[in-house]
Amino acid sequence: MHGRLDYVVEEHGFDKMKKNFAIIGGGATGPLLLSRIAEEALENNTRCDGLTIHLIDPNGFGNGGIAYGMAHSNHKLNSIPSEMNGNKSSSFPAFLNQKNISFDNEEFNTRASYKPYIKDELVDKPIAILRSLGAQVVVHRSSAFIKKDSSDTYSIVDQDPTQEGNDANLLAPELTELTSDDFVLTVGYGGNNNFKSLQGKTGYVHNIYDRDLSLVDRFPQLGSEDVRIAVLGSGPGLYDVANELNIIPSDLFVFSGSGKGLSVRDVSVEDGESSISPQQLLNMDVNASLERVLKCVSDEFQTASSNRSHRRIGLDINKNLKEILHNLDESVAEEFLKSPTLAYIKHCATPVPLASKEKLDQLSPTFVRGKVRDENITTNDDGSFTISSNGNKCEVDIIINATGHGRHNAPILNSLKQDDLASVSKRTAVLDTDHTGYRLCESGIAVIGPATHIGTDGMESFAPFADDLAKKTVQNWQPLNEKAEPQLQSIEWN
Repeated sequence: MHGRLDYVVEEHGFDKMKKNFAIIGGGATGPLLLSRIAEEALENNTRCDGLTIHLIDPNGFGNGGIAYGMAHSNHKLNSIPSEMNGNKSSSFPAFLNQKNISFDNEEFNTRASYKPYIKDELVDKPIAILRSLGAQVVVHRSSAFIKKDSSDTYSIVDQDPTQEGNDANLLAPELTELTSDDFVLTVGYGGNNNFKSLQGKTGYVHNIYDRDLSLVDRFPQLGSEDVRIAVLGSGPGLYDVANELNIIPSDLFVFSGSGKGLSVRDVSVEDGESSISPQQLLNMDVNASLERVLKCVSDEFQTASSNRSHRRIGLDINKNLKEILHNLDESVAEEFLKSPTLAYIKHCATPVPLASKEKLDQLSPTFVRGKVRDENITTNDDGSFTISSNGNKCEVDIIINATGHGRHNAPILNSLKQDDLASVSKRTAVLDTDHTGYRLCESGIAVIGPATHIGTDGMESFAPFADDLAKKTVQNWQPLNEKAEPQLQSIEWN
């Protein structure tokens, strides 16, 4: 894609100093942050001479990550196109129009359509802007880890420094003696730690996602119609498995705590779920405080049970949202609209596409209600498995772990925990942060992504944190006081 941007800049920049800033993780959130930093620097007429920005990801910066980089055609975004803008100057709907990709702003577009938007608008364009402002931008296609140099400085190295025998080297000579303001981690999901006893066994699929190969390419036995399969978990991962299987297995068992799958988009009430009007919220009046509204939402979710899921509650609240907001004081309604609570409600209400549900139905799954742990699984002499749960016993050839990702199990995050630079909050089950919501309590290191977020993840969920960090980052770059005459400049990028 070719682009051009005209803008006015006042000449001011770093006071004869060299500075380095690194973004570690280039799936989706890293590019989002990069674009917000470029936009902030441009809006504030900030020259960046002397600044080097390091963009680090082993799979290339702007690869889309799991959420947008390996999306099946049935995968849908969590939000409508107009809510997926990376920044103020990069409209996702405008990008779709430019690429002649059809969309309806009242519907959820495919995730696959978002990856080229990330690369064009959130990587190539901001790199061009920052270079035009005087910054150097260096892309490192490498893994990275944080090494603690002293009580308040760090280095970025190529191997885990907490592992004995590793000879960790600087990723670049200048990436040392950094403060916690000089880098940010925007890494995504790691593998979860479930079913450790099955690790390495031939018939066990630990991770259903791969950037280069399909599930069947990695596990050819999944292409046999005689195979007996157990999928552990009935969330989105189950539907990802269904979309990849091109045969109907002899048996497909799905184990989950609920004993059922997720809702589909064109069915208002799933079998086994009941729709209940959120009466407490509907009865709110103009005197209700934001705290009271949030408490009522919390009470609604506390009622979740086997016949009323969080997804159903989210749908019920969303259905009545206009009336709820209409009854509130205007300022309270405005604050509620910006609250993470409302974002969580909306994301809870985002169901599985009908096409994915139909594909799963074609496989004739048997849903088994009951949670499965290591102790519920026996490996037989012939390599097959016996799963016993809640009085049920199943014999299978392959076990597929679709219980979800590890929110903070990426190697770089495990290394931080090992080095006492991060810890997991017992209350939230994510990395413990200060009031910003993204700086780790132990070290002040910034981490934006599922590792520090509560609720449904996505670009739109992480955007407020990226905005806050971008503003503070540009402020920390110490521009000169003297300014030259404003000049019109143009940027072009391919």
